[in-house]
Amino acid sequence: MPFKGEKQDWLYVVYLTNTMTNKRIWKALHWFKNLTLIEKVLCSNAMVEEQCDSCSVNHTGQLSESFGSDLYTQMNESQTKAIRASLNKMTCDQNSHIELIWGPPGTGKTKTVSQMLFSLLRMNYRTLCCAPTNVAVKEVASRVVKLVKEAYAAESEKSDPFTPLGDIILFGNKDRLKVAPDIEDIYLDYRVKRLVECFAPSNGLKHCVHSMIDLLEHGASHYHIFLENELIKTKENKDEAPKDKPKSFLEFIRARVKAILPSLRRCLITFCTHVARSFVAKQNFEKMVHLIYLLESLEKELFEKFLTSDILEKLYSSSIMVEDFSKAVTCTWLLPDIRSKCLFVLKTVHSTLENLGIPATVNEESIRELCFQMATLVFCTASTSYKLHRTNVEPLKVLVIDEAAQLKECESLIPLQLPGLKHAILVGDECQFPASVNSKISANAAFGRSLFERLSSLGQPKHLLNIQYRMHPSISCFPNSIFYTDKIMDAPEVRRKKHERCFLREKMFGPYSFINVPGGNEDGDGDDYSLRNIVEAAVVVKIVQKLYKGMSRLPSLNNFIYKQVFC
Repeated sequence: MPFKGEKQDWLYVVYLTNTMTNKRIWKALHWFKNLTLIEKVLCSNAMVEEQCDSCSVNHTGQLSESFGSDLYTQMNESQTKAIRASLNKMTCDQNSHIELIWGPPGTGKTKTVSQMLFSLLRMNYRTLCCAPTNVAVKEVASRVVKLVKEAYAAESEKSDPFTPLGDIILFGNKDRLKVAPDIEDIYLDYRVKRLVECFAPSNGLKHCVHSMIDLLEHGASHYHIFLENELIKTKENKDEAPKDKPKSFLEFIRARVKAILPSLRRCLITFCTHVARSFVAKQNFEKMVHLIYLLESLEKELFEKFLTSDILEKLYSSSIMVEDFSKAVTCTWLLPDIRSKCLFVLKTVHSTLENLGIPATVNEESIRELCFQMATLVFCTASTSYKLHRTNVEPLKVLVIDEAAQLKECESLIPLQLPGLKHAILVGDECQFPASVNSKISANAAFGRSLFERLSSLGQPKHLLNIQYRMHPSISCFPNSIFYTDKIMDAPEVRRKKHERCFLREKMFGPYSFINVPGGNEDGDGDDYSLRNIVEAAVVVKIVQKLYKGMSRLPSLNNFIYKQVFC
């Protein structure tokens, strides 16, 4: 602050850019960590190496199993071929391989990537999936989660209240990721919070399991202790009339079950959702799932209206055999059997938890490390993968980069040097937008060139996705002939009559239009670093309004759909 009477000098602070990514790139350029893939890129003869025959033979069955029989009905031949060829290379244990998948606009690039990641997940290949932006990472992560949920629903005999997602994690800056509900279960921070609660020593899963075992085994003795305590309280307060009559045995057991069961069920669902199935023996995981349904049956039987304290006390009496009891009390014959099964499974689960290797000190740091150790498939941006270099986890084997043509080559060095990394699959299209570089000097020095573009220029073979599902043929013909030498075919869907509809009758509105909007200027919107043009936005709004008005002639169902999109 200037002194009174002195001339005031104002200090201005201008925010230029976030330099975090550039700092990470600079450090990665000076690393000499895992150079396996980088040396392969630098070797001129590395591009023609083929997979060894022994690896191809050894993994043929594994590929078929992970691919799924219904894949051919969901994907076209070029997509299937690209996935199979890439996975074959990834299974090679002798040599390192870099595969390129070339995906022009609308050819199902993200669908292909998600199916390939799902296959790698099923093959239990530790994989890192990166992309230049959070939006791209979230999109492919959402697709994979959907595939996992669909596969588990098909495999599961019942409609389970969860999907096992502990093998997958997504991490990064929470504010920039803006995690949607459909992928919240794989977001690292959310998972850590849930598992800290689940493994808490005072009220977590182990405590709840132990409490339920104790109640089912020793409920009668607990009830007698409860009565004695109530009697003592009555004697100590003999001048006061008792407020409530002591609970019956049935009421006591029901109250205890109602107190324990919600927390136990919640912890079981959390465990089955967020702990990788590979971290627990298959039969133990299945017992945990079975326990959820057993507990539901137990609760249902305990709260049957015809159940009495006398009947329940007979069940807890060790002098009466279960078979004899079932004959004597035919109306509740399920209860003794369910109680017996619950006790058996609860004890198995308790033993599993004791030997699971859960950190002795349960806090966010220890659980975060556990999540990385369990994960088979990891999602993050290429820049954020810098944090994996500081994490003590089992090495990742395969790197998949989506939108690889938009990722600067130097930035790709961050994930490429992760310890243990042996193979890489780059998916992109160098004919679309390259990486953003604001400096003209850097752009002229090819700072924005991607590794995908460089390998392509060196003659690295690319698997072309050659059927487009997005554009009207009159739109696709221009980019197809100019950029893709007529290699892209239009899918049957885009050649149908519905793609020829014209809702705006003016001559300027054909299948595609170039509209000049004079008088507009770009400025910042204040919330992030993107530019906006108010005049252009106003023109777009006007066109959309006219388009919606033209669509009002559609049937009511289609009209409803378009209202959801445009209103």
